[in-house]
Amino acid sequence: MNEWKLVPVEPTDEMIEAAGEAYEFDAEAEDELGFNIAVTNTAAVYRAMIAAAPQPPAGREPEVRGYVVAGSMFFDVEVIDRAAYTTLAAERDALQSELTKVREWAVERWKDEVSQRPLQNIHRRSFDDTWRQVITRLGGDHRELCGPTHDELLAHQSAPAAKGESYEL
Repeated sequence: MNEWKLVPVEPTDEMIEAAGEAYEFDAEAEDELGFNIAVTNTAAVYRAMIAAAPQPPAGREPEVRGYVVAGSMFFDVEVIDRAAYTTLAAERDALQSELTKVREWAVERWKDEVSQRPLQNIHRRSFDDTWRQVITRLGGDHRELCGPTHDELLAHQSAPAAKGESYEL
């Protein structure tokens, strides 16, 4: 979900009308009273209501009292206040920044301790495996950040050159 829109707490008449227009009826299906049955696509109704929502007042930010943090469209909704949300978001951003720094540090350690060792070094494989696990645990893609594994490099080195594959060290 990439798009957000600020909407009123209570639906406007236009939003309710848009929801009604988004319902579809099955001409073949009837209830016990003989009325056609609405075939409801909740997502389509929701999108229609959001599209019909008015724009916030121009020139000023509307007052936001809270944010929905859990639940569904109609049930089990929990709202936290804006200050708590802002504090948590700032803490999350700070932790994400620290995680990025630690991940970059781990890649640098891998470069220092693994990539400079010859493939025949008896410790290279265990260092390679260990640092790759650390990088992965920190949310990084070890193949993207470090390239082929020790075992892949050894297999390539012992494979015939006719395959045409190449790995950069």
